[in-house]
Amino acid sequence: MRGVLFFTLMIISQLVHSQQDTSVTIESVTITEQQLRGEAVGSTNVNLQQAGESLSSTMIASGIGYMKHYGAGSLATPSIRGGSANHTLLLWNGVPIISPTLGLVDFSLVPSGTHFDMSVQRGGSTALWGSGAVSGSISLTSSHSDDYNIRSGTAVGSYGMLRQSVSGRWQSGKWSGCTSYSHESADRDFTYETSASKPLVRQRNAAYHRNHLLQDLSYQLTPQQRLTAHLWVHLSATEIPPLSTQTSSTDSQDDAAIRAILGWQYTGHKTVYKVKASHIIDYNTFYGIINVAQGTKNTFTNTLLDATVQHGAGRHQWLAGATARATAATTQGYEDGVREQHLGAFVSHKWTAGGFQLQSTIRQDVVAGSFIPVVPSIGMSYHIWKHIQLRGRLSRDYRLPTLNDRYWSPGGNEDLMSESGWSYELGSDWTMDKSSWSLQYAVTAFYRSIDNWILWLPAESQPFWTAKNINSVVSQGLEQQLTLAAQLSKKSKMNLVTSYNYTRSEYQSALSVPRIVKGDQLLYTPIHQATLSASYTWAWLQLSALHVRVGETRGVNATIDSYNYTDVNLAYQVAKGKYDITVTATVANVGNQRYFVIERRPLPGRNYQLAMQLEF
Repeated sequence: MRGVLFFTLMIISQLVHSQQDTSVTIESVTITEQQLRGEAVGSTNVNLQQAGESLSSTMIASGIGYMKHYGAGSLATPSIRGGSANHTLLLWNGVPIISPTLGLVDFSLVPSGTHFDMSVQRGGSTALWGSGAVSGSISLTSSHSDDYNIRSGTAVGSYGMLRQSVSGRWQSGKWSGCTSYSHESADRDFTYETSASKPLVRQRNAAYHRNHLLQDLSYQLTPQQRLTAHLWVHLSATEIPPLSTQTSSTDSQDDAAIRAILGWQYTGHKTVYKVKASHIIDYNTFYGIINVAQGTKNTFTNTLLDATVQHGAGRHQWLAGATARATAATTQGYEDGVREQHLGAFVSHKWTAGGFQLQSTIRQDVVAGSFIPVVPSIGMSYHIWKHIQLRGRLSRDYRLPTLNDRYWSPGGNEDLMSESGWSYELGSDWTMDKSSWSLQYAVTAFYRSIDNWILWLPAESQPFWTAKNINSVVSQGLEQQLTLAAQLSKKSKMNLVTSYNYTRSEYQSALSVPRIVKGDQLLYTPIHQATLSASYTWAWLQLSALHVRVGETRGVNATIDSYNYTDVNLAYQVAKGKYDITVTATVANVGNQRYFVIERRPLPGRNYQLAMQLEF
C-alpha cells in the first residue's frame, strides 16, 4: 500500500511538473544549497536561538524535542518525535559528526554561544543526508559576518560554575575569519534528598571541564570562487557522579576531538558547485573501578569527501550530490580494528509555481560493498491564502547498525539489518502581521513506522547480551507552537512563545527480557511536553522567563514522575560608542523543584548565575 501511495505521488509530481502557466512571471532566484538540502520542502524547520552554554540547554529551551540528561555537563542525548538518540543527525557545516561506534553525539559537548547558527529540521531526511536522519537533523553553521568585532564574556554561578569565552571576527581584502575560544567548568556539588526521613546528601565526583577552540577562514579567490576552512578542537574531562542509590563513585571520562573541513564553492549565474573534504579524529577514555589506572580507550576517524551541484532555471531547481566516507575505529571492545567505506549519491528536484512548491528526492548508498535499498522522499507546500500555508512530506528513512552493534565483543552481531520505515507528516502555518504586532501558529501531525528496531538482549545460553533486530516501533503525535510579538511603545516590546508536543512512540511486539508489553511507550520518551517563554524589553532592560512542563516517563526500573520548573532572567545592556556591555542575572529552577529526568540521577534545586559580556 505504501509503495502504491509513493508511486501515485510521483506520478502527480510529474503531471504537475508538465503543466505550463504562461501568465505567471518567474523572477530570478538566488541559488544556495541550503534552500534544497537544509530546508526540505514540507518539513518543519526551526532556527534555534541561544539559550545557555550548550546545544543541550538550547534544545531544552526550544521545546523542539526531549533531552535526556542529568544536569549541566552530563551526557545529553535528544529524542525528536519519539525517536531514539541515534535517530537524530548532527551536522557541522554540512558534515555529520555522529560517532560511528555509538551512532550518537553528546550534546553537552557542543557549545552554544556565538559560535554557530543553529537550525533543526524535524522529520525524516535520509534521502538528503543518509543514515541516521530518521526523526530529525540539527545543523550547526559557522556564523559569518563581514564586521570586525571582539566579544568576551564571563559567567559565574552556583556549585562552582565558571564560563569564559572570547571571539574575534575580522575582514581584510579577500580574507575574512573568526577565532573563538570557550571554557566552562563546575563542581556540581549540590545537595539532594534520598528520602524524607534521611538528611540531604551532597553530590560528589561530579566536576567537569570543557574547552573549545574554533577557527573559520574564508578567501574570495575570484568573484565567483570562495575557499573556506573550519577547525574545531575540543577537550573535556568529566567526573561521573554516583547514582542516588550509591554511596560513592570514582568513574570519569575524557573526551577529545579534532574536526577540520576544507571547502571550495563556485557560484555562477544559475549554477553553484561545492566540494568539501573533512577529517575527524575523536578520542574517548573511560575510567572505572576495573580500569581506573589506564582506562578504556576508544578512537575513531572519519574522512569524508562531499560534492554537490545545484542548478536553477525558472521554476525548477536541481541538486545532485555524491559522498565518499572512510571510517576507522579501534577500541578494547573490538577483537580487531574496524575499517569501513561508505558511498552515497542523491538527486533532488524542486518545482515552484506561485505559492506552490514540490520537492522530490531519491538516494542510493553503498556500505561495505553492499547496496542499501533506494531511499525516496517527496514534500510539498502551498500558500492557500496570504496568511495560511499547508505542507506535507512523505519519506523512507533508515539507520545503519552502529559499529558497536555489529562488532562489539562479546555481543556484536554482524548479521544485523538496518532499521528502516516510512515517515509521514502534514502541517499548517498561520501568520498575521500588523504594524505593531505579529502572530504565528504552526501545527504538525506526524506518523512514523520503523521495522527491524535494534535492541540488546540476553544471548541464548551465554552470560552476555547481544544486539538483535527484535521489534517494530510506531511513533505518532502532534506538535504545536504559538509565537506572539508586540511593539508596545517606542521603547518597549513583548515576546511570547509557547509549544506543546504530544508523542506516542510504542513497541509493536512483546518481550520477556527486557520486559516489554505490546504498546509500551519507549523508555525516557514523554507523551506530553510543553514550554512557555516570555520576555519584556524596555529600553536597555529585559526580563524573561522560561517554564518547562514534562509528563511522566518510563525509566528502566521505575516510572519517572512528571515535573515543572521555571527559570527567570534579567539582562541590562549599556551601549557606549563602539562598546556594548550586557550584564545578566539568572535564577534557575525558581521554585526549587526536586525532580529527575533520568532515574536515580538527581538534578539541582534553585541555583544562580551572573554573567557579563563585552563587545566592541
